Amino acid sequence: RGLGDVYKRQEYVEGRTLTSYVEEHGNRLDLPETLQLLAPVAAALTQLHRTDVVHRDVKPDNIMIRSKDQQSVLLDFGAARIADDSTLSNSAAIVSAGYAPIEQYNLSSMDGRIDEYSLAATLLYTLTGKRPPDVMQRLAQPDCMPPLKSLNPSVSAAAEKAIFKGMAMKADDRYPEVRLRFPAGLAFRVYDEFDSDAITEEPDGSLTVTARMPLDDGWLYGYLLSFGGAAQALAPEQLKTGLAVYARQAAKSYEKDLPAD
Repeated sequence: RGLGDVYKRQEYVEGRTLTSYVEEHGNRLDLPETLQLLAPVAAALTQLHRTDVVHRDVKPDNIMIRSKDQQSVLLDFGAARIADDSTLSNSAAIVSAGYAPIEQYNLSSMDGRIDEYSLAATLLYTLTGKRPPDVMQRLAQPDCMPPLKSLNPSVSAAAEKAIFKGMAMKADDRYPEVRLRFPAGLAFRVYDEFDSDAITEEPDGSLTVTARMPLDDGWLYGYLLSFGGAAQALAPEQLKTGLAVYARQAAKSYEKDLPAD
């Protein structure tokens, strides 16, 4: 910090970009290797989003594969901003064609879903070697998304669905950020079932989990109810409301199955 300015300091990383890495490996990677390779990037974004920072320029050219250990490292935080920064309306849009969602073009509301779109687009590139269609092209040609399974047999139908959902044109149609809280006594299960990068230990010993999960099926609600009321949904509001509804339905079903006196 000097003269009222804040400077970002970034580590020098020796290696090659993800773009070069994919080109050197036959212009596509299989699904297991892709997920393993990009896991550190997803973890870095989780940490950023916990502090309400959005990277805004996740793409293969900004991901370095480090020479010494072949780990991926997210670079170039020059476009990073605080989520929903009110000064964005007075600045020029920073976009990377194929990797930027539509809200980044029109400088509308900004949150972690921007990076979710960009990471999903990066997954698409890594699996196919092809740059994802730009959002303007997608507006003109809604069916222009490449069929991942036909381009890479290692991609499952579930993985393709998850990537396309992450690249949904509307931010509200992407996976929402879910925040859950668990008591300290359940630490063994929480650490077994969630990535450690998604877990924060609170001062009172409880654990907060931050992750992106689907809310459009009953799996998450059933999972939380399996903790017997010990798990608490903190956000979003849709999850809190839905969990209460599922809990009431489960209670009624239990009462119905009780033997009559």
